[in-house]
Amino acid sequence: MWHVPARVAERARIVLVCAEGASNTRVPADYRVSTETVRKWHSRSLTGGWHSARQSVRS
Repeated sequence: MWHVPARVAERARIVLVCAEGASNTRVPADYRVSTETVRKWHSRSLTGGWHSARQSVRS
């Protein structure tokens, strides 16, 4: 079984639903995060792919 930190799982969900076409205003309501959080992770995924989002995890 894989252990994925909750923050990474949240980022993955945000990136995936945005990639499927969900709007940056709809996602915060559905996932109970701020609009800024959605914009940040969606933008990072577009500029650097999932690898860049994964690299941003703090220890």
